[in-house]
Amino acid sequence: MRPPRRNPWFLNKKPKKENLKTLT
Repeated sequence: MRPPRRNPWFLNKKPKKENLKTLT
């Protein structure tokens, strides 16, 4: 579940696995 280094805001939001798919 490591967020890509490309998205720093990704860490702030800490989305769930389900949201991960929608965000990416």
